[in-house]
Amino acid sequence: MKSKLRAVSDTSFISVMHGMGYLSLCSEMFEKIYVSQSVYDEVKRSGMRSLMAQIEELIGSKFIIAKKCGKPSLLNLLT
Repeated sequence: MKSKLRAVSDTSFISVMHGMGYLSLCSEMFEKIYVSQSVYDEVKRSGMRSLMAQIEELIGSKFIIAKKCGKPSLLNLLT
């Protein structure tokens, strides 16, 4: 059996998957989704309660992992 991939996500992917009702289905493809603390904070500030509730649920199940970036210079390479 092929192992699942791990993903790093931005706010757009999380929001779109949630909006289409597919965010929890992402666990079929990915083992884990990592988001930066700034992505988590952006979702929190968005005021989208249903999205935030689902993110919290998926963090609780350890499917989504929110981490502070240890090397901000690497983040600049992604933007």
